[in-house]
Amino acid sequence: MMARERKHRKLEEVMSDSQENEPYVYSENQEEEPEPQSEEKPRPLFPQTDVILEVEGRPIHVNKQTLADSSPVFKRMFESDFKEKHMSTVPLPDKKYEDFEKFVFLIYNPGHQFQITNDTVLALLSLAVEYQVTAVQNRCESFLTSELEQAKRHKMDPNDIPTVLSYAECAERYDLSSILQLAVDLLARYDVNLLKQEGVKDHVTGEVWTDILEKRNSLLTTCLANVAGNGLAADVTATLELISSMEYGSPVNSNLMEKYESLLSNACKYYNRYNLTLNQLVDLIVAGERFKLLTLLSSAIELASKCANFGSFIRRYHEISDRSKLRIAEQKLRLSKSDFVHL
Repeated sequence: MMARERKHRKLEEVMSDSQENEPYVYSENQEEEPEPQSEEKPRPLFPQTDVILEVEGRPIHVNKQTLADSSPVFKRMFESDFKEKHMSTVPLPDKKYEDFEKFVFLIYNPGHQFQITNDTVLALLSLAVEYQVTAVQNRCESFLTSELEQAKRHKMDPNDIPTVLSYAECAERYDLSSILQLAVDLLARYDVNLLKQEGVKDHVTGEVWTDILEKRNSLLTTCLANVAGNGLAADVTATLELISSMEYGSPVNSNLMEKYESLLSNACKYYNRYNLTLNQLVDLIVAGERFKLLTLLSSAIELASKCANFGSFIRRYHEISDRSKLRIAEQKLRLSKSDFVHL
């Protein structure tokens, strides 16, 4: 009996050794055991750090020298005889974590194609001015300038007033004269009653409000003089934008757009009388498309099709839609040589 048990144990040992030496075969029905996860600490956003900035109770690991090289404020903080010089964690009260993290990212990556947006630009500009980081401030100012200049090229909308107003307040606060002037020029295109309704008068200084009113009076004078005197404005698009904005809260001017469109259409018909140029003709086509002035657009396209020298070399030609270019080409094919004119 004991001999049989010894033989059985010997057999189990042999089978065990055999199983250990056999290759492991994976079965599709067999669940794969998950690999143990390593408990690694999250890597800091900015490598080679030697100090922590604490914002809203959350850490931002940074390098003192990197910040000091970009900001005179950080340089004084970390190199002068301030308490922060010897602190491993520097609390920054009254700051928002998301804004400050983006701000530090721009300091570390000045050439990175980081997308500044309307939602972040004012906070980033405020931090750039406070910490005197010129590179970040320049990027924010460029963004504001681009946004305002782009707004001038599109039809005005009352919903844009709060954004333009916030830019004007920011420009006034940080003495950004060129940006402030762009904002004033845009706000001047809206009806005064609408501006008051949107709180513009209450949120800018008296000096800026006066500038807005004076600019608007100048625009109105020029606009009405051109319409009443049957003359073409130097900037047709700007005049149309002004007339368009006057319709908001100013019903007495509701027919002004029709009158001006009629004037511009006549300029296409009697181009010699108005001394119309190719550049002006392109402006009229672009304006007709943008403001959906179908009568003007048809008149301008008809004249363009008769111009033998109408082409891509003209300023703003690239702004004409492909549809209008096709209409010009189709009408040109139906003309004889005697129908062509020169501007």
